[in-house]
Amino acid sequence: MPDANESFAHLQAYADEPGELLAQFAERCAAAGDWGRLFEARLMQARLRLGLPIDCTLLADRSAAVRDELEKAYHEACVEAGEGLIAAGRPVDAWPYLKAAGEQQRISAALRGVTPTEHDSEELIQLALHEGADPALGFRWLLEQSGTCNAVTTLDGLAGYLETDELRGCAEVLVGWLHRDLRDSIAAHIERQEGAPPSGDDFAEWYEGRPWLFEHESSHVDASHLGSTVRWSRLMEDRPLLEEAVRLADYGARLHESQRFPQPPPFEDAYTAHLLWLRAVLGDGVDQAVAYFRRQAKHADEYARPACVEEYVNLLARCGRGGEALGELTKLVPADFPLPPGAPTPLELARVSGAWDAYDRLVRQRGDVVGYAAGLIARRADP
Repeated sequence: MPDANESFAHLQAYADEPGELLAQFAERCAAAGDWGRLFEARLMQARLRLGLPIDCTLLADRSAAVRDELEKAYHEACVEAGEGLIAAGRPVDAWPYLKAAGEQQRISAALRGVTPTEHDSEELIQLALHEGADPALGFRWLLEQSGTCNAVTTLDGLAGYLETDELRGCAEVLVGWLHRDLRDSIAAHIERQEGAPPSGDDFAEWYEGRPWLFEHESSHVDASHLGSTVRWSRLMEDRPLLEEAVRLADYGARLHESQRFPQPPPFEDAYTAHLLWLRAVLGDGVDQAVAYFRRQAKHADEYARPACVEEYVNLLARCGRGGEALGELTKLVPADFPLPPGAPTPLELARVSGAWDAYDRLVRQRGDVVGYAAGLIARRADP
């Protein structure tokens, strides 16, 4: 902004013309790139236009039409300020405005044109990953800046805060990252041993005739990072990345037992179970995988059973067996126990499968009148 005294004098000239005073104020703010004050000016203009006190913040006693108009003005002011700050190369400052306006896509698009430096990487990662502006991009930056160990630990800590779609994006980044890392590490090992790099890009084909790759209880990547990456891969839906995850799990299954760390049921035999899971999602060995996870769900103890049922239902849903999943929920989860929170809801399963009879049996068994009503409406809306 220009010198404050000069601004005061300029605005004083319009003291008897409130509309022009605010127009002049807004124009000067925009010219100076003072987006915070421009935001305030736009809100004052809207209040003046609507006949409200210039500092009005309480709208409970105003008409719906007035509230709607002010909300529209607020949205427009947020976008204007946010876009101005983005154009000025200040995405971190733009985020509060665009977040308030529900315009996450705008900040995400802006961030994808940014290359973090040592001076701003920390705040950009905070914005993209921890504040949710673009979690997958922020996670990629974190991997590049801090490495796999820090990134995996951070992702585990964010599991309860990010939405499933956001975690899925991070998982895709992690799988692609570790797949490249493992491929490069195996190729370097072969070149050191044989004097030339291996041909082809599929490192699963490089094992043939090279048993020494797995000697001495070693791993070409950190074994704990590998296990965590394979675990996160279950969220993914992208087929090429799922195929990369299969290669990661297949590699893990070849490691010495000292490098194969068990995971919670039903993945105690982590790589074998994940190979079954991932291949089934890709359409290979579906019946074998379903039988394996059914056994895990039916025979788990009371502590492991909820997780085993959840993963079994997830697998059935991912394999296009939503109707079967509904039937298994009816059999495996007592009516007075909660349904698995991490699995698709019964309504989602019924919608994709059309198995409304199985849905009705489940909700009736559980005395779920609300669910029954929702089902009657949903099947009518989505026959």
